[in-house]
Amino acid sequence: MAVDSIITFCAKYLVVAVVLIWIFAWIKANRRYKFEIALSTAGAVIVAAVIDKIAGKLYYDPRPFVSHHLTPLVSHAADNGFPSEHTLFSVTLAVSLGFYRPKLGALAFLIALIIGTARVAAHVHSPIDIVGAAIIGAIAGWVGYFMTRLYINQRKPQTKSS
Repeated sequence: MAVDSIITFCAKYLVVAVVLIWIFAWIKANRRYKFEIALSTAGAVIVAAVIDKIAGKLYYDPRPFVSHHLTPLVSHAADNGFPSEHTLFSVTLAVSLGFYRPKLGALAFLIALIIGTARVAAHVHSPIDIVGAAIIGAIAGWVGYFMTRLYINQRKPQTKSS
């Protein structure tokens, strides 16, 4: 069925579009922003990965295809669905990018929401997995940005006042 194919594509492969948007923005950035975007995103991804592992240990949400005896559109292990890592990664990149290129960040965020919706429609995640991932990704993006701003501000030469 055509709808299932679209859901499957979005659930599995649309994350590549978010990565490509991030790469496009990075390539188009000037030298200063290239460094900041890369540092901010790297920090955000690390924070997201740490929170992801902690959240997965603190909260268990069986995947819908297991708990509701459904056939998933995307093959997946019957493990903890919380949080959705596809959505988490996409939102983290989108929020990180949004500080430097707001329109591209908004586009990437919209795509991240489509990814999350498709993963629910594919029966591999429940809505709480997507909401949790979006919250964690947004927090990680903010933390990565603010850690970068602190680092950049500390590296600036201090002027002496008499």
